[in-house]
Formats: sequence, structure tokens, C-alpha cells
Amino acid sequence: MARVQADNQTDVLIVGAGMTGLTAGRALAARGARVILLDRRSSLGGRLGTRIVGPGRADHGAQFLTAESPPFRRMVREWQREGILEEWCTGWSEGSVIPGRTQALVRWSAPGGMSAFGEQLARRLDARTGCRVTRIATTDDGLWEIRDAHDVTYRARVLVLTPPVPESLELLDLADIRLPDADARALRRVTYTRCVVGVFWYDGDVDIPEPGLVEGRDEDIAFIADNRRKGVSPEALLITVQAGAELSEKLFETARAAALDRLEQALAPYRSRDAVLRERQIKRWRYAIPRMHHPERALRFVPGRRPPLVLAGDGFGGSRVEGAVLSGLHAAELAIDALSP
Repeated sequence: MARVQADNQTDVLIVGAGMTGLTAGRALAARGARVILLDRRSSLGGRLGTRIVGPGRADHGAQFLTAESPPFRRMVREWQREGILEEWCTGWSEGSVIPGRTQALVRWSAPGGMSAFGEQLARRLDARTGCRVTRIATTDDGLWEIRDAHDVTYRARVLVLTPPVPESLELLDLADIRLPDADARALRRVTYTRCVVGVFWYDGDVDIPEPGLVEGRDEDIAFIADNRRKGVSPEALLITVQAGAELSEKLFETARAAALDRLEQALAPYRSRDAVLRERQIKRWRYAIPRMHHPERALRFVPGRRPPLVLAGDGFGGSRVEGAVLSGLHAAELAIDALSP
């Protein structure tokens, strides 16, 4: 039997330290639960991604967040007071097209980039990066036992899975954990769009309309964002171009240079003649935006005679950052109930 270090045994173990996992972790810790978060990536925040390009930084995942529900609006205002979010703009710029949107929503950005926002949310949490979960099992005394790729073992009374739904189901399948048939069918219907993003570093002028954001200009391009004017990269002019769903599907398996060439075409109307491209990078998100959701915010199971299991993420009840946060809050409530005697 594997020996488990004392600091690897906890009340709740959360797999995935994106917005859902971080939100659930903070809510559980505030209620006095011991929590460990594991994430396979080298940084926290999931699709709150920021990368260094030349002397600057660029968001290459979520460009901003909006808040529509009262609970999330309150959270955003608190983060603003803490200085980890700031108002970028309200509404959208000339040249943007937002189908079906009648209300001008505030776009919130993070000083230093969205990754910095995720890191700030993880303060005082036991969140561990570079920990890819490879095995899930249970012990004879009614605990979950989780092992990562470094052969480190963790134990917990409750397990919360927050990766994209197909990845969570794959982990459960490998562990031979069977969910009720109706729930399994509903979860397998949760699907995601893929997304291809380019980041371009220029010397010279690339004049993205105020406030440095173009949304939905056409079906091929979802966003064009100026990271300097957003306050993320004062040191360098870095432009993020995010392909729409259809173009992303076409470019996802395309060679890097050809994909970047296509994304760079979107900047032609805004690039001055003297603008010089210094560097360009690409990011491909396999699970970008849920296109088919599960109707619940999160689900709790007690599979067989195993301990409680909670599934959550932005594939539950609503997409984007707000949906992920609300799912994390509900997951925390389900986990607290499961911990109660």
C-alpha cells in the first residue's frame, strides 16, 4: 500500500485549477475545509492564459470577463477593490459586431494579464502545478486515492473533477468508475469548440479601434485585442488575434506558419506601413468554449460504495468565466454537504 505524506491527505481534492477549481477551493477554504488543488499545467488559471513575448505579455486565452448575474457582479466588484481586476471598457468598439447583444457590458481585464489574476485567486490555497493525474482509486477505509505522473499519492474524503467534461470522463473510465446511465449519456453530450489564437509583436503602429478591442468583426475572427492598451503589456505592442469557431477548426491541424499567416491577415486594416513584425506565437486550445452544456451547475455522485465525487466546470450550466465561477460555487456547496456527518 502506498504511503501518503501528511500534507497530501485532505478533506477535498480538486483536479484542475482553472476558474472552477479555484472558485471551489476558495469557497471550501472559507468554510474551514482542507483543500488541495492539482493542475497539470505549469501555471494556474486554466484558460486564463498569459504568455511572455519579447519584453511584453499577451493574454492568449480569455481576453476579459463580463458579469451578468448578481452573485458574480458582487465577486467582480470585490476583485476590483482588491486591485486584481480593472475596468477595461464598456460596450464594444467601432467595427465590432455582437450578434444578439443589446446590453453594453463592462469588460474587465487583469493588470499584468489574466494569468496573474488566476495566481492572485490562488493566494493562501494549496494549489500545486505540474501534477497530471494518472490514477484514481479508492481505499478500504473510504477515501479517494489519487496519483500523479510523478508517482505522488494523495488521499481525500471528497474528489472534485473540474477539467473539460471529456477529460473528466476519461479519468473515470480509466478507473472503471461507472456513473448512472442517464447521467453518463448527458455528460457525453457536453462538447466544446476548439480555438486557435495568434500573438503578434510589432514595432510601429497597429491601430486597433478604441479601446483596443474588436469583437466579432466577421465569422472568421472572434477577437482582436491590443494588450498594451488593455494595460497588460506597457513594454511592447502585442496584439492577440483569436479565430472564430469555424476558422479554428480549419486551422487546428494546420502547420504553424500557415495558421499564423491566416490570423495575421486580420490585422491588415489596422497595421501601418512602417509596422515591423518582430515575433509571432500560436496557441491551440482543444477545449475552448462549451457549445453543448449540462443543464446543472455541478453534479454529485456516490458511485457504487465509493466516497463522494463532484463534477463541475464551464461545461455545466453556462460557459466562459462567469459560468465556470458559478459552477465552482455550486461544486463547493455539494462538497460541503458531502463532508457533513
